[in-house]
Amino acid sequence: MCQTGYLLLGESLHWDALTLLIFVATWSVYLLIRLAAKNRISHYTPDDRWNFFFRYYRLMAVAVALGFIAIGILFFFLPRQVQLALVIPGLISILYGLPLLAKRVRLRDISIIKIFLIAGVWACTSSVLPAANAGIALASGEVVALFIGQFCFILAITLPFDIKDLDIDAISKVRTIPYYLGKELSYTLSFVLLVAAAGILQYHQTVIMHQSPGAGVPVGVSMFIAGLLIHASRKEAGNMIYFFAIDGCMLLQLLLIWSYEQWA
Repeated sequence: MCQTGYLLLGESLHWDALTLLIFVATWSVYLLIRLAAKNRISHYTPDDRWNFFFRYYRLMAVAVALGFIAIGILFFFLPRQVQLALVIPGLISILYGLPLLAKRVRLRDISIIKIFLIAGVWACTSSVLPAANAGIALASGEVVALFIGQFCFILAITLPFDIKDLDIDAISKVRTIPYYLGKELSYTLSFVLLVAAAGILQYHQTVIMHQSPGAGVPVGVSMFIAGLLIHASRKEAGNMIYFFAIDGCMLLQLLLIWSYEQWA
């Protein structure tokens, strides 16, 4: 997502300390959240994903420790403005799945807030962080519009996960958007958000960034494919459709935008 942000902001791809830090942090925080929820996971319905988790629990713990050491080192190689921009999304990411003080409450357990935290962190990763690293003013129109567009996109592709996790969230007494709207309205909301994201990012590219109308095509194609996959998830509930296909839409968006720029 960070690389996508560079391209949409008119920059070239940056393979630097920030890119490596985001990659390591994503996996480390994901594993840390799973490790911290070991007791909760033990009450979930057994499947291959959770069996794998318990089988390699110690290896994951070592990977998390090494990951956070690497994050600490990489952080000091970043420009000051990027370090400051990382503070809020970094804290949200860590506290998202870790118990807060004695109450043992996680940020993701606070009503419907979890999906907005996820969308906010990833939208920041694809707009604020690349802008800070490229020296672009964070309050500028191109950064704000990009943040909003990517926020809608991440909300759209995250809603199906909340629908899938309704039973798991019920164990933790977490009430998500699908709990309040129901499955069908949640799917409809997901499609509406994809359309909104496509429109905002098209406006961002053609009006704010003064690109040709065709510059918004790869983004539109990625939204269309995401919509097809979300529709497919209504009938196919396997982990593959979620963790590889729908999650993979973020990578697909990058590949489509990069390919367009190479051939345009």
